Amino acid sequence: ASSERTVLKQQGFKIHVSAPAKGAELALRRVVPECVRAEVTFKVVADPVLLRFMNSKRYHRGGSGKFITIYPPDEESFRKLIEILREATRGLEGPYILSDKRYRDSKVVYYRYGGFQRMYNLLVDGTRRAGIHKPDGTFVQDSRMAFFQLPDWVQDPFPDEPESPEEDELLNGRYEVQESLSFTNTGGVYRALDHKTGRTVVIKEARPHTETWLGTELSIDSLTALQREHDNLQRLQGLPCVPELI
Repeated sequence: ASSERTVLKQQGFKIHVSAPAKGAELALRRVVPECVRAEVTFKVVADPVLLRFMNSKRYHRGGSGKFITIYPPDEESFRKLIEILREATRGLEGPYILSDKRYRDSKVVYYRYGGFQRMYNLLVDGTRRAGIHKPDGTFVQDSRMAFFQLPDWVQDPFPDEPESPEEDELLNGRYEVQESLSFTNTGGVYRALDHKTGRTVVIKEARPHTETWLGTELSIDSLTALQREHDNLQRLQGLPCVPELI
């Protein structure tokens, strides 16, 4: 949706709002009126099945969670609108958008710098790669990684306060994570050292508000799925083929 007076620029800071499928309607009711008032262009994942898929284990981590995408025309309107949306969505929760940075204490409002229009570079193998322009006009890739990353010529409009070093960087005061073994959108699997016993362990992660999607409307919340895995391993303890549950 867009206003007749709104011109979509090529690139800039965009705002994303995340939501689980069951909370999508409420998020729409909170966000859309503010976008209309601000006369900004925005788009919505309009199909609940598609939103479940985007929040699922099968979806790529760099694009997951982006239920509503908003394109402010300049940085001033971006700063104003993102604060309005933070207030409008208080109390709502959604998946963490890994490619973005969370805005302040919001659980659903995120932002990143990237292309507004579809700008592609045609590669020699016939595939197209999304990109943005550097200030000198050079066309570079618009990477959607599973972590927040700004182009080297762009400054973060909301830089973090310097953090004091943590006294204890161990997970749960016990586990030293040493490497990742695998990643999916619902969470990673990590190898860690248990400082309490000296043993090497495997830690499994479940990201809140992501789903193990089984098609159409069938899905299992990732936290529930991991709890079920835990419970089944507990029942099977003692068998030589089953890992010890910690």
